[in-house]
Amino acid sequence: MLFFSNLTLGQDQHIAHNNVRINIPEVALLDLEPVNGSTVILSPISPTQAGQALDFSTSQNSSIWLNYSSIVSASPGSERTITAMVESEIPSGLKLKLNVATDAGNGSGKTGTPLNGVILSSQAQPIINGIGSCYTGDGTNNGHLLTYIMELDEDAYGSLSFDMSSTLNIVYTISEGN
Repeated sequence: MLFFSNLTLGQDQHIAHNNVRINIPEVALLDLEPVNGSTVILSPISPTQAGQALDFSTSQNSSIWLNYSSIVSASPGSERTITAMVESEIPSGLKLKLNVATDAGNGSGKTGTPLNGVILSSQAQPIINGIGSCYTGDGTNNGHLLTYIMELDEDAYGSLSFDMSSTLNIVYTISEGN
């Protein structure tokens, strides 16, 4: 009996420990998803009667979806912003506005607050603020629908010419802060 007692004392404990480390990576990705091709075309409607002006009221295009994924720091106030800017010259007398729709709701997390009526320029301007850890879903009908609107500056009709044609490069950036 004494021999068996010694054997039981040499066995493993009833409890064992193992360390597991969890690392969540920082993520800041964005993508543009075109509905029908990647080129947005904006053009006013020609008048049908002499004495009428070009009609800019329907010169808009909603064919690009903005998708993104974001994992932010746990620090208070850690948020991201998406900005937009034009890399090239907007033709004289015209304005290019951008409206950003509310997130389509096919992702999860803190997708931020979109801004509307942003007049694009060569300076980066916020279009979505307050983005936390989230994802919008990938592809068309996910994320935020972008609507580009071309408007004529007040009293600029005389500066228009029929050979005005520009391809504008719009740059979107997701970054820390507001």
